[in-house]
Amino acid sequence: MRHLADEIARRLRQLEEENRLLMDEVLVARRASEITAKLVVEQFVKLDEMLVEQERLNQHLRDLDRLKSGFLSSVSHELRTPLTSILGFAKLIRKDFAKHFQAAAEADPKLARKAVSMDRNLGVIIDEGQRLTRLINDVLDLAKIESGRVQWRDRLVVPADIVEQAKSAVSGEFALKAGVELVAEVAPGLPMVTADPDRLVQVLVNLLNNASKFTTSGQVTVRAALDGESSGSTLLLSVADTGPGIPAAEREKIFDHFHQVTKDDTLKDKPQGTGLGLSICRQIIDHYGGRLWVESEEGKGSTFFFTLPSAGVVAQEQSSQPCEAAPAHPGRKPAGPPTILVVDDELAVLQYLREFLENEGLVVVTAGNGDEALDLARKHMPDLITMDLAMPVMDGQTCIRHLREDPALSHIPVVVISALQDIDSVGGDAALAKPLDEQRLLEVLNALLFEQHARAGACLVVYSGRVPLKGPRLKVCGGTTQFCSLDDLWRRVGEGFEGTVVVPQDLSREVDFGRLCQNRRIQTVIVPLE
Repeated sequence: MRHLADEIARRLRQLEEENRLLMDEVLVARRASEITAKLVVEQFVKLDEMLVEQERLNQHLRDLDRLKSGFLSSVSHELRTPLTSILGFAKLIRKDFAKHFQAAAEADPKLARKAVSMDRNLGVIIDEGQRLTRLINDVLDLAKIESGRVQWRDRLVVPADIVEQAKSAVSGEFALKAGVELVAEVAPGLPMVTADPDRLVQVLVNLLNNASKFTTSGQVTVRAALDGESSGSTLLLSVADTGPGIPAAEREKIFDHFHQVTKDDTLKDKPQGTGLGLSICRQIIDHYGGRLWVESEEGKGSTFFFTLPSAGVVAQEQSSQPCEAAPAHPGRKPAGPPTILVVDDELAVLQYLREFLENEGLVVVTAGNGDEALDLARKHMPDLITMDLAMPVMDGQTCIRHLREDPALSHIPVVVISALQDIDSVGGDAALAKPLDEQRLLEVLNALLFEQHARAGACLVVYSGRVPLKGPRLKVCGGTTQFCSLDDLWRRVGEGFEGTVVVPQDLSREVDFGRLCQNRRIQTVIVPLE
């Protein structure tokens, strides 16, 4: 019995020891759990603080982005507005100088040399002003693309037309390079693509300008064909030159922001520009699901390629069949020069536009803000209004809204002329950026004024067959409408044609408008393509 009692006592002691150890373990586990819970809570608190800080930083970045956008918009306005005056007056002075003074100076050799020097200096001012405009546009384009604020005006586009427009846009630059030939090779029957035609022309023009810049002799070739590696579903466009080529180390860097190929990484022989053109081109092509790249060999030239998904539709040629025109606009105003109301708060811009438009035979009334413009519009009932946007008292967009709401003024076409961004969506009939392209301004004025001032009589529509004529036929004059080729136009003019000549935009660079305008029996209008 004693032995059994000792065994029970030993066993009890062992159990007590095990229980004590177990309690110690429970205490340790409880302590560890408390520490873990505390750490978890601390981590959650830190995570919450990090999220709050991250949101603060994100808000700060959004604020910075808004400040950047505002800064770019402000800088754009402050630079483009004086550029409009500088470029505009320089062109007017050069035109007047050539017309009234240069010929008179030819009798005196000393004055003749001075006249040539003055004309050259004015040319430098104009060229450098246009270059500064391109630099500003590059920076703004990149900012808008990266921020997603670009307006993409996509439609079905004929590849041949894009190539032709780009070729026409750079023809002047290549004309100055006698040793470089510009060649276009477009495969027949190419499918159309869905894209913004202006953006595609921008890409090709940039590539062609670069090729011209670096090619001193030989040939620059722009090609459009089907991509042989895509089973006919992708378009392949390229620009090849016979320039010096691009070093292997530079072939991908050239698509970076602000990067330019220079020798020994110095500023010697540095090309002019921002170094943004290729970066913008790549982002445009990326937007349409294509790819832009370069293949080059030093000393043997470079070829830039880009692909675009096709829309699977082939443009159909339109036959030049005559059609009947509807009667002229019943509300046509009496004959006489149209009245233009020019609205801008910059006195220099008002003076420039007044002189430019009056030289074109138009009657000009000016206003310094939107409120004044409404009063003058009711008083003069102008045929057209040009409208700045950033103005005191009443801004341009508000003024346009009031014009549209007034039954007596709502019919007046409005052309927005502004240095601000995103000017296409403010309610005008057309929008032009500062500094102004005078030729484009005249095209827009002709198109918008034509309906009110068209004469009754025959109408000739110059037609190349390159761009399909979709939708209703043109109905712009009281007589019959006939289609004709460019060669046939001059034959008809020589035979004494009297009436209206309509020129689609795709042919506007091929028509000698000076020759047409000399004939007072003919009225001319350029019709933008939709």
